[in-house]
Amino acid sequence: MASRKMTGGSRWSRVGPLALAAVLVLSACGPDGGTGPGGGDEITSVVVTPSQATVGIDETTLFEATVRNGRGEIVQVTVDWSSSNTAIAFVDQNVGLVRGVAPGSVTISATAAGKVGNASVTVRLLPEGQGIP
Repeated sequence: MASRKMTGGSRWSRVGPLALAAVLVLSACGPDGGTGPGGGDEITSVVVTPSQATVGIDETTLFEATVRNGRGEIVQVTVDWSSSNTAIAFVDQNVGLVRGVAPGSVTISATAAGKVGNASVTVRLLPEGQGIP
């Protein structure tokens, strides 16, 4: 019977390059499995439309937020809405519906994953029975 002697060097010559390739591929992904910087899935922008609006007291207007990832794709995520001064304009935290409360100007913000988009709202006192065109 012929015997075959395996040495550590020949085993490494078969396994080593494969192990090295696996380490290089995994390290390139980053700690988050490829969704972080360079992965493209992270949220990079929030844009609020319209960028400005005028409403009367007790009138409403609806804002929308477009959220995009690092590849520029629109992402469907929950957006939190807020007003810089709820005594002037109140915004529904879940849907972006703004209601004028008192004359003045506020910033309406939409936040998703730490990224913020803003719009400005002016609330005007209008003569009774006259809405904003």
